[in-house]
Amino acid sequence: MTQSKEVTEELFECYTKTAENIIIHFQEREQIIDDLKDVVQKKCELDTKLNMIREIKDEILEKYDNKITDKNIPKIMKDYDKAVSKMNVDVSTNERFLEFNRKLQALLTDANKNQNIEEDNSDEELQLQTDSMNVIDPISKVRIKDPVKNIACGHTYDRQNIMALLKVNKKTRCPMVGCKSTKYVEIKNLQTDVAMKVFLQRNPI
Repeated sequence: MTQSKEVTEELFECYTKTAENIIIHFQEREQIIDDLKDVVQKKCELDTKLNMIREIKDEILEKYDNKITDKNIPKIMKDYDKAVSKMNVDVSTNERFLEFNRKLQALLTDANKNQNIEEDNSDEELQLQTDSMNVIDPISKVRIKDPVKNIACGHTYDRQNIMALLKVNKKTRCPMVGCKSTKYVEIKNLQTDVAMKVFLQRNPI
């Protein structure tokens, strides 16, 4: 992975973490979320445009056998300007944009379910629910600090521990004892467990 790709990966991870924090800490979050989505879309549009420009450059240079002379510079620039003017930047199929929206929607769905449960249940029922919440990481056997849910099976782990496990062995199945899922754990299927994160913050050790 090149340095630029690593920087981009880190940036999109920051976008996701920002979305998580907005969802957890803000009740009136619709406008903030929309603003964040707009930022992510503009970033994806810029990346798409840069990639298209690189392709145009390579095609034009290939057309002139990678030979740039005083005589052909005007033609090269004319071809370049013409190609750029016809660019149509569309991020509707951009993988990063789609992935961010998928994660955002999953976080919002999880948060809304948690909110509905809190609104519908009595204090006594909520206490029973939180008492039964398993906050022990199946990998380290200690209290989870940064919960991530595997959307493939619904089990939650500590982010640091599951990432370390996947670094050692990419073909890792859910480490929760008794899990019936036969799928390997994939990073793309790990999302912050909003309900548990809120519970951990409200119930520190």
